[in-house]
Amino acid sequence: MHSPIPLITIDGPIASGKSTTAQMVARELKLAHLYSGNFFRILGCEHLAGRTTTELLSLANNIRPVQLLGPLTDVRYRSEEVALAGAEIANHPRFRKPFISAMRDMPKQIPQGTYGLVADGRPLGTEIFNKGANRAGVKIYLTADADLRALRLAFRLGTKPTPALRKQMEARDREDLSRKFLRLAAAPDAVVLDTTRLNQFEVRGRIVSLALARYPQLRAVI
Repeated sequence: MHSPIPLITIDGPIASGKSTTAQMVARELKLAHLYSGNFFRILGCEHLAGRTTTELLSLANNIRPVQLLGPLTDVRYRSEEVALAGAEIANHPRFRKPFISAMRDMPKQIPQGTYGLVADGRPLGTEIFNKGANRAGVKIYLTADADLRALRLAFRLGTKPTPALRKQMEARDREDLSRKFLRLAAAPDAVVLDTTRLNQFEVRGRIVSLALARYPQLRAVI
């Protein structure tokens, strides 16, 4: 059993190209784009502003779908400090239920004029959209050489690819791979794409082809 609407997940480590790829796939196939990372970036920003755990839990239970569709435009959410604070909150078991609930509700919240959902983050294919009516019909796991990922991360942050930044990225990888909740992993039924030697258009093309094979109704919208 799979989702009744086209549902694609794109998982992978930091700076593997998840959001850029998902955005391109969403544009081509007229899908809504779920940025799952927005959930914990919003909470991380509020945590740094001094919100208590009780206040953060209330906020987590009231994050609106519009806040998860598309990138967060407010510059407050873009810093690595906010990302690290969000990752810390993600380790807290009390935030598991509101996160899963918010994610699984998103296929019901797609805007008018879109025909399904492409979701990027960690680990959507293994823990969120993994069973029953919430099971994604196409699951992708992106990866890339660590040197290239460090370059991408530096570009995203508007800084230089220093050894310190590389170590910070590797520390994030270790944390993501070892956490009990939302552990980074490729789903058994995921297609693994190494993007090291692929440009963004080639990656998009491969995923679009997989999506059209699984959801032939999408051919009518491209």
